Amino acid sequence: MNEPLLTPRHPSCILDLINAVESDMIISSPIDTKSTAHAVTREVDQSDISDNVQEPVKKKRAYKKRKATNTVRKEEKLALQVEIAALQAKLKNLELQTLVQRGEEDTVLHNTVAHNAMLRDFVQEQHLAMAHAQGMLLGCALRHSYQVRPTEMFIHLSADRKERLETLKVVREPKLYYAKRFIQHRSIGMHPTAEYFHEERYETPEGDYCNVRFDRVPLGGVKGGIRAVLDALKYAAFNAEIIISETSGNLTIREDDDVTEEECSQLRLVTRTSRGFLVENNLVHFTEFSNTEGGSYAVTSADFVDEDVLYPYRPQERIRRDATAAILVTSHVDPDRYEADPVIVVTRWAFTRICHTELDVPHEVLREMRDLSGRVSQTILNCVRESVGLPKQS
Repeated sequence: MNEPLLTPRHPSCILDLINAVESDMIISSPIDTKSTAHAVTREVDQSDISDNVQEPVKKKRAYKKRKATNTVRKEEKLALQVEIAALQAKLKNLELQTLVQRGEEDTVLHNTVAHNAMLRDFVQEQHLAMAHAQGMLLGCALRHSYQVRPTEMFIHLSADRKERLETLKVVREPKLYYAKRFIQHRSIGMHPTAEYFHEERYETPEGDYCNVRFDRVPLGGVKGGIRAVLDALKYAAFNAEIIISETSGNLTIREDDDVTEEECSQLRLVTRTSRGFLVENNLVHFTEFSNTEGGSYAVTSADFVDEDVLYPYRPQERIRRDATAAILVTSHVDPDRYEADPVIVVTRWAFTRICHTELDVPHEVLREMRDLSGRVSQTILNCVRESVGLPKQS
């Protein structure tokens, strides 16, 4: 009989053998759970640290706004053009230096230099011709401005009061007519609303100290228009003694005549200077306002009396001061302004003369009297500005 390959064993023996093997394994290799847990934790921490070091936080990139291609090309083109111009100038300079060193001449350059020199001389000749003409005109004006006035009319007032008034009424119309024409012709070529100022001071061969002043002042925002400005001018003329006193600091009184009408009047003023000298004025004043279809305007004219039988000049006691003035007030709409209201333009011409005197008066005192007229004109204008509600100017 054949025997089985595996010999059966008792089950209990097999169980004992398994238990013995497991017991040996536990004794030979014990496991420390705490150490194992600590090691695992440390490995995880080190892994996290290494990850943090290896992978830093990335910052958000700031993108600059790019220029348009067309803009960049324009800038590059401009830079190249500037560089080309500089190089061309440098090349021209080098060529000129080379020609000079060789003793040669550049025909084109020589012709250009000669042409420029000729043009420069021509321009200078034009300036000299203009200066010569202005000098001749000035010389003529200096010789005749104190002898023949632009509104020339000989004014003689008699002792009779009715005749005096009649004389002023007869003189009024031509005086205003001449004053208006003179201002209009003196303003030719000027901008109608542009501000302008010109003044001349000189001494005549006869020893008179003269002052000629021409100015134009635009007044914007005037309520009442031309009429309001004319009323302000008349008010300033009526209070001339106050204006002169405030401007000069010298006491001025008005020796009134009874010739006082709405459109013509006489002003006789006497001023005592700080050194005790007396200065006298004998003036007549005329005004006119016109409102026609062609436009509105106002004109005033003032002139000194040549002879006054009732109130003669006193050359042995007083210094004589003559004055002639013309004022034209017009209205213009300036197309360069946004305001629809017209601009009131005051154009003035004035001539003042401190007449030669036999009194012992220092020259500096006479010059101060002459220069006072400019300050009086500015004070009168400030009075007008204040009367029409505009701020004063220094």
